[in-house]
Amino acid sequence: MITSSDLISSLIAGTLFLVLFLIAEIWRRRGSPDPEHTRKFVHVGAGLIALTFPLLFGSHWTVLILAILFVGVFVLTRRLGILQSVQGVERITIGEILYPVAIYLIFLTTELSGAHGYYVFTILVLAISDTAAGLIGRRLGVGSFHISGEKKTLAGSFAFLISTVAIALLLGVEYMDTPAMGGTLLPLISVALVATLTEAVTPWGFDNVTIPVAMLGMLLLPQYLPETGAMNFILAMPWIAAVAAVLAILWKNRRTANIARQSRVR
Repeated sequence: MITSSDLISSLIAGTLFLVLFLIAEIWRRRGSPDPEHTRKFVHVGAGLIALTFPLLFGSHWTVLILAILFVGVFVLTRRLGILQSVQGVERITIGEILYPVAIYLIFLTTELSGAHGYYVFTILVLAISDTAAGLIGRRLGVGSFHISGEKKTLAGSFAFLISTVAIALLLGVEYMDTPAMGGTLLPLISVALVATLTEAVTPWGFDNVTIPVAMLGMLLLPQYLPETGAMNFILAMPWIAAVAAVLAILWKNRRTANIARQSRVR
């Protein structure tokens, strides 16, 4: 049920988002920055605003309405070409359209499960780790690989992983209510690996949805798998997949470099 308090809160949140877009547009027009920078600025800012949702809203229905409204705004501005601070990047992406959807899914899932600490963790990873991967990956460009035509890098993935682990350490196990995980950070690091791998293999901005889905799936999994052996097996899979992925990318890049070197010799 939507209350008058929720309506007031939605006006506050909506205003904050509009101010964020306005600042990004002013920055773009007066400072001529890389569109990726203004886009990431909005990405982080929107995530930080979304952190207040559990305090502002008592019902997920209000968040759903906000998400639908902002999806509509992004679709309209994309067609009109009037929000270039967010949509002026050269790569193919619909991430800004999926971002409000992701926030709603995270809010709904954590509200239904009662795991409110997971909301903060997932939102911070989506806002900060994803941004770190994009900016550091573009700057360093180490270990590049392509997913459906989109360039990714091992440097970006490593930045995502370190950022996610740092967020987990900052929040702490106790804050995120993880007794089913044995009260240690090791399972959370496995969750960080899952999120990192998900970001690495998801193109076109769909990672805004796939990252929280993968994270919440791993975070909520222990309550459905009480057997320690089964849980340990599940948590071991990301480590195996990560090692295999890194070795495959390094082997492919080395093979490409060897072919290029042989071509120059000839």
